[in-house]
Amino acid sequence: GKDQWRLECGRQLMRAQLYSAILALPAIMLAGQGAAACDETILVEYQVYDGRYQIEVNDVYLDSGASQSTSGGIPINDWLLKGENSIRVLMNAQSGEFSVYAICNDGSGKRDFDDAALSGRSSADLTFDVPDPPQRLHLTATPSNDDGLLEAVETLKAAMTAQDFDAVWEGHTAMRSEMEMTGASVKSEAYQMEKIVANIAPKFAANLKTRSVLGGRVWEVFGDDFAPPISDVVSVNGGQVDFKTGSFWMKVDGTWSVYRK
Repeated sequence: GKDQWRLECGRQLMRAQLYSAILALPAIMLAGQGAAACDETILVEYQVYDGRYQIEVNDVYLDSGASQSTSGGIPINDWLLKGENSIRVLMNAQSGEFSVYAICNDGSGKRDFDDAALSGRSSADLTFDVPDPPQRLHLTATPSNDDGLLEAVETLKAAMTAQDFDAVWEGHTAMRSEMEMTGASVKSEAYQMEKIVANIAPKFAANLKTRSVLGGRVWEVFGDDFAPPISDVVSVNGGQVDFKTGSFWMKVDGTWSVYRK
């Protein structure tokens, strides 16, 4: 009777809805893949009220500050690892909000990874997975210890003091290799570096220390108050260049060289 007819109509409606949902799955999956497959920038965003904060990515110091109210967003594509990555936040403030996310460079999509809301003296670790990070030289490196690193820093300092451009440029082999990898202008960098070396009166940080970052693939070198090993304000082409180098090192073919200034 009528009850049986209503039951059958209900069954047919459920089948139609299920069939429509199954048909929609490929489109949904493709949309998700499209969002993840776009050319992305990964950023750390923060907003801190009345206090201090410090942010590190994969053990690399990223930013710090102290004020009544501060906010910003920092791209971190240069410091990513394949697989799990972490953001370490330290804070002593009234309140703070921190998040890490990926955004398509054409503005077409955003993927949220992790976030934290903090207050008072506190800390947080934001973690996220990057299966296919942007191509960077450190992703090809093998983790190592720092044997010979401080000796390499001394060699670079001597080359700077002697204004020996060829030796200084050789000491930046890792940096040059990554520029070639990413399509940056090595010629322009060499021109600028040659001008700097010809006019530099280098200042050297005291009490140099080392620490591993990026899982030991790269090593950081710093002096008192985290000063860069080598620095100077150099006059180049009528302007002033605040030059720093020697902070991040990695091995290329078994030899230490500067990776990031």
